[in-house]
Amino acid sequence: MFIAPGVTHGGLPSNFAYPAAFGDLLTAILASIALAAVVRRASTAKALVWIFNLVGTVDLITAITLTSVYDAAAYMDAAYWIPALWFPHCS
Repeated sequence: MFIAPGVTHGGLPSNFAYPAAFGDLLTAILASIALAAVVRRASTAKALVWIFNLVGTVDLITAITLTSVYDAAAYMDAAYWIPALWFPHCS
């Protein structure tokens, strides 16, 4: 989402955008795999759900940290609501 044209203002630091975007993609792929395993009642379902949750948590923590490090909040535009739960509102 962070690398899609029109979602954010120009100038969004790529040091934030690429890790955040690809972390989201990896998390979404793992969620789909875990969901398919749960629906099929596969023996690996529990492990896959754990992996998805761990990767998603690391992705969220990484995105929040990188946003703070690279001051990316100012460029997020419509995508701002994603990490807004954590960021202090500074004016």
